[in-house]
Amino acid sequence: MQHDELTNEEIQPETSSTTENTTACNNAPTSDAKELQKDVQPAVTTTETMVDEEAVSAQDQSEELLPAEDTADAHQEIEEMPNYFEYSLPELVAALGALCVKEAVESCRAKIEEIRMVFYKKLNAEIEAKKAEFVKLGNAIEDFSYSSTEEHEFKTLYTKIKNFRAQHIEEENLVRENNLQKRLAIIEELKELVNKEESMQKTFDDFKKLQERWKEIGQIPQSETKNVWEQYHHQVGVFYDYVKINKELRDLDLKKNLEAKIELCEKAEALHLLIAKQKVVDAFKKLQKLHDLWREIGPVVEEKKAEVWQRFKNATTAINKAHQDYFSAIKQQETENYERKLTLCEKLEELIAQPKNSIKEWNATSQVVTEIQKQWKTIGFALQKYNAQIYERYCNACNSFFEAKRNAFAALREVEDENKQKKIDLCIQAEALKQRTDWKQATDEFVALQQAWKEIGYTTYKDNAKLWSRFRAACDEFFNARQAHFKEKDDEQITNYNRKQEILQQIINLEQKETAEETLTALNALQKEWLEIGLVPIKKKDKLNKEYNEAVQQKLQSLQLPPEQKQKFALKNTIQAIKQQPKSKQKFTDEIGKLRNKISSIQAEIVQLETNIEFFAKSKNADALREEVNKKIAAFKKDIDSLKQQIRMITEATKTDEAAN
Repeated sequence: MQHDELTNEEIQPETSSTTENTTACNNAPTSDAKELQKDVQPAVTTTETMVDEEAVSAQDQSEELLPAEDTADAHQEIEEMPNYFEYSLPELVAALGALCVKEAVESCRAKIEEIRMVFYKKLNAEIEAKKAEFVKLGNAIEDFSYSSTEEHEFKTLYTKIKNFRAQHIEEENLVRENNLQKRLAIIEELKELVNKEESMQKTFDDFKKLQERWKEIGQIPQSETKNVWEQYHHQVGVFYDYVKINKELRDLDLKKNLEAKIELCEKAEALHLLIAKQKVVDAFKKLQKLHDLWREIGPVVEEKKAEVWQRFKNATTAINKAHQDYFSAIKQQETENYERKLTLCEKLEELIAQPKNSIKEWNATSQVVTEIQKQWKTIGFALQKYNAQIYERYCNACNSFFEAKRNAFAALREVEDENKQKKIDLCIQAEALKQRTDWKQATDEFVALQQAWKEIGYTTYKDNAKLWSRFRAACDEFFNARQAHFKEKDDEQITNYNRKQEILQQIINLEQKETAEETLTALNALQKEWLEIGLVPIKKKDKLNKEYNEAVQQKLQSLQLPPEQKQKFALKNTIQAIKQQPKSKQKFTDEIGKLRNKISSIQAEIVQLETNIEFFAKSKNADALREEVNKKIAAFKKDIDSLKQQIRMITEATKTDEAAN
């Protein structure tokens, strides 16, 4: 039977931009996958950067923007993620070592966690394989132990990375705390400005310098951000009210602020071009920077305040909506992807559950599974909360199928090897038989070999074709020789039939000689000639023998011969007729049995008659009766001699026949 060689068709991991970067198909804890999902999966809901002009303080510079979740980096990192599933354990250790640099720890966090997840899945798979091999060799599972140089190196590197992260967080916290103190110091200096006895111009210049210093300071702890900004805007407002800056200088400052905010509005409106080019995330990130700049700009003239704010707000709202729609579409697509993947998993599980009883069925199912794998690779991310789960389910189904296929093929190969050896044995037997000329017995044995061949199961296509050719060649050689032999016999039998027809006509036309003995001698000569002729076609044999026996009996009846002589000739003729029949030996045995039964019956009659004689009285009538009984006994004994003669003739004929064979 033809079948495909088993191939390693294990499911390969997905790492392209259109496929998920989640768990591998080897057994391993899912916590790593969940952590990875947490780091790299894009959020599908965002907080719109919405500014409420009415909620800010009286001074325009107090307008505050709420930060939105930045998801672009996550998408970018997923797109650039290498396919670490193709790496070996040493290569994964090397890849982690390349990222074990303090400056790269945070920027490459997703890659580091991906490497960690893949490493432990591959390591666990390797441990399970070693354990299975250990148990297969007859060892107890509790005695199994395994150590990996790569795991030790990996743990050392990962510990170093965690230390870098801890240092980074500590340093970041120190920087933020330092920035907080700097900002609080500026707020205190703003408070002191109103108490200085300096010229208005000098005081205003100091105020501007404080604003510039404020802008240069980086981020502060998130928990203090709102409070610090409120204090800052409050002190700015107090400063403006206190110094009572002259209207001309103030109007100039308000004008510059208005021009700066109008410029920000134009830039915000220009971001719509990026949205048109499907660069929504890029536009959203740029909008955040514009909002940071807006927050740093001071107040504008009162009559333009609402107008410029509404313009900036409208531009912000449009971009926020596009951003929200963008991630809503992603969520919708991920929902559809999840449903498609769920359907594929169900199909895989249904295929696994179906019984497969032959290599052909396994290969057909493998083709369907391969098609499902191709479909899977065309589907993108599923919903974040289901992505790792559905991928693990898919991997488990694929691995379960191919593991079952490997086991089935291994079992089938064992059966194939056994069947192959059985067919080799039949070929050897057939080749030993092919030269035999005892056609009947050899034919029966060949038929038995052919039946045994049919009952043997499948082997590989290559082996089966080769062995069948060998077996068929031996069979053909024997049966071709047999056919040639019997064709020659058929021609000979037709000749024999024609010769016997001629002898039959001679018997029928045999004329009476001067004496009966001469006629019998001539009949014996024809009978001898008849018997010396070989076999005739089997379909014509019975009819021909019947005609021959009838012709001989008619000739015997017409001869004036003693009954014993006729009987002897008839018996001889009967013996020769039996020889021509199938199972002649058994028929001779049956005939001898009948004759012996007759002898036993006659002997019983004789004993009974002899017993009766002893009871006859001595009288004239008794003597006459005794004489009659004695004649009867003498006749019975003569019959017994005749029957014994027939038995001897049959026995001799049987021995002669066996000697001839």
